[in-house]
Amino acid sequence: MIKRLKEAFNRIAKKKSKQEYSVDSIQKPKVSIIIPAYNSQKYIFKCLLSLTCQTLKEIEIIVINDGSIDNTPLITTEFIDNDTRIKIISQVNKKQGGARNTGLRVATGEYISFVDSDDWLDLDYIEKLYSTAKKHDADIITTNLCKHKNFFNKYNVKYNKENIATTTKDKINLCKDRKDRFFYVINKLYKKSFLDKIKIEFPENRYFEDVIFSTKTIFYANKIVSCPSTKYHYNENPSSTINSGKNSKKKQLDKKVAYQELHEFAKENSIKLPESLKYSEKYWIGIFKLYKNSYKTKILLFGIIPIYIEEVIIPTYVK
Repeated sequence: MIKRLKEAFNRIAKKKSKQEYSVDSIQKPKVSIIIPAYNSQKYIFKCLLSLTCQTLKEIEIIVINDGSIDNTPLITTEFIDNDTRIKIISQVNKKQGGARNTGLRVATGEYISFVDSDDWLDLDYIEKLYSTAKKHDADIITTNLCKHKNFFNKYNVKYNKENIATTTKDKINLCKDRKDRFFYVINKLYKKSFLDKIKIEFPENRYFEDVIFSTKTIFYANKIVSCPSTKYHYNENPSSTINSGKNSKKKQLDKKVAYQELHEFAKENSIKLPESLKYSEKYWIGIFKLYKNSYKTKILLFGIIPIYIEEVIIPTYVK
């Protein structure tokens, strides 16, 4: 497999000089692309190929080998032989958050882009987002997110025009998908000086690490601008960290913790959350759907008709 991948890459790379792909002549990359990679040998070739062929050349590509036990590091090394803009850092498994934090610490670019190792980008993706960011001096740029599942594609996030959001409400509305979730970090470009200023990192060794990171960055950003002319391709990989059935109990616990952090931050900063995000636990019991958090429980018949609502009144103590 490695031999076939190497031959395929060489057929593409030989058309361009190595100097064109060299970071040596770039004083400072315009964008650092951070890729957490855990047992990604099936997908990472396509991911890296979409990055090395970006129309914006002044980039650095940081692959964090997060404890892989397959050929992920070997495939990445084959790319490094032809493109010195790529670097690989190996560490013990810390999950997506820990890998992204490692990438943030070594990134030297003016802007940061997060890409998952089983996804890929339009070839003008980085250039379009970078140009939009510079045009508006925005802390965050967001773009279309196209989901690929089995034999069909659909947009989780779709923009028809360039929009600018500066209020918290407008920034959340601009970033959310059709289910009101606004936690995607993969379809965005972040100004690195902004991330450094707010001293933001991902929770490590946890699932749903993007919930609090996205909430805080959206809240603190000076402005968020949508870029409608390119897209991020999200591959719904059934064996990925979040989609596989492994560690289901930990995932449930981590989701509950993530949503508790979300609710606390929203309360502290007077952020009005969409109704669907106000509950840390949501599951079906026959024809009833139960919604629950630390202060409220409700049951909906068929997930639509309210039949039971209980709110916990938390007493206020005056010292």
